[in-house]
Amino acid sequence: MENNWSPQQTAIFDFFGGNQGLMSSGNLVVRARAGTGKTTTIIKACDFASHEQSILLAAFNKRIQVELQGRITAPNVEAKTLHSLGFAFIRKQWQEVKVDAQVDRARALAACGADSPDEMITLVTKLAALLKNCLPFAADHEAVAGIAEDFDLVPDEEWEEDGWDLSRVCQMALITRDAAKDRDDQGRVSFDDMIFIPL
Repeated sequence: MENNWSPQQTAIFDFFGGNQGLMSSGNLVVRARAGTGKTTTIIKACDFASHEQSILLAAFNKRIQVELQGRITAPNVEAKTLHSLGFAFIRKQWQEVKVDAQVDRARALAACGADSPDEMITLVTKLAALLKNCLPFAADHEAVAGIAEDFDLVPDEEWEEDGWDLSRVCQMALITRDAAKDRDDQGRVSFDDMIFIPL
């Protein structure tokens, strides 16, 4: 049974090649609300593209990626998560890497020092993870402090008395974030690294 495609969906199919099989150059942005058929439309649009062109559908998470892959009918289309794309890039650059969620904490511990309070190591670890995702290129403390305040990752006054003020936490978080740029001696990467390192 064939769908009754809307004029907007037909325009998307035309961009992908319509009946000629030649994809338009440039970019196409489709804005639509939930439940309006975006996934169905993109799957059908891929059928219109030339089978000589490779098409990647980037999915937000694994569940969506699996659903997309199961619905794809064109042989030249593949669905992947952004994390899997990033991890593939990392493995191409660094041989024998493995995912280890504790590597971020190890980096924070190295930045802060072994005698640092556990609460501050945790705070720095969380802030560094946010920086990888929200401010991957930030270098100034003002932007980092803004993120720390927005996500309530600011040390209490009692920690400030011990030298752990917001400025120090921000500095340690930047060092921790940037440590991910160099290969860990054990070949470890975190989930956040899969997006950050390729950037």
